[in-house]
Amino acid sequence: MAASLCPVIPAFADPAWRLTTSGTSVSGSGAASFSGGTFEQTLDAARGTTFTATATTSVSVVTGTIYTFVLSYRAYVTNAQPMRTYLDVAGVPLTGLALVDTAVLSVNSGANHNVGSRTAVHVATTTGTVNLAVRTVVSTPSGGATAGDDMLVHPLVLTCT
Repeated sequence: MAASLCPVIPAFADPAWRLTTSGTSVSGSGAASFSGGTFEQTLDAARGTTFTATATTSVSVVTGTIYTFVLSYRAYVTNAQPMRTYLDVAGVPLTGLALVDTAVLSVNSGANHNVGSRTAVHVATTTGTVNLAVRTVVSTPSGGATAGDDMLVHPLVLTCT
């Protein structure tokens, strides 16, 4: 029964996922894109601004079902401006905070990266279709360097009970 309640989350790619951005990025600083089933955000925020890249899809949920998401990532963690990554269901960040915050990560892979995963749970309170979003946010102070950390998110893994 639980398997029938668990939607399949597609790998990051058009048209299953929609990619939107807001804010101002530094020209030529990177890209927000889907590639090989992943979502990568390497754009930097312009000085004194915040830049957000959001990958969104829709999923069907059933009241009372517990949806456990695993977000696996590779984060560049040695630039001046940290990046925060959120997993939102129906516009609300799971855990209430950033799921991944490069400001608190240390290098654990190669010279500049932190590789890991985070788990977040959503208990459906209604039956229907909701938006699922992976949202990355990087801000640059007015006088700060514009080099921001980068984030690569692998396809989400979902289990249901």
